[in-house]
Amino acid sequence: MSRPARPPGLFGPLSWELLTQGPLEFVGGLARRFGPVARFQVGWVRYYVLSHPDHVLQVLQERQDRYSKATHDYWLMSR
Repeated sequence: MSRPARPPGLFGPLSWELLTQGPLEFVGGLARRFGPVARFQVGWVRYYVLSHPDHVLQVLQERQDRYSKATHDYWLMSR
């Protein structure tokens, strides 16, 4: 059985691009370079960036029960 395709993006240790750009420029650059679904990795944590409104709607409203918010980052933001 084959694994599902992963979205394109930046891999490996913290990207120099993230250090040399502001966060919004970095995320916007991911969308421009890799399309509506991209990912990047900081340390061992993978982040997925959705830039198409239909994808955001699906994650936040239509199928929110399929996406876990039980993450360390969500916990930090909720404090």
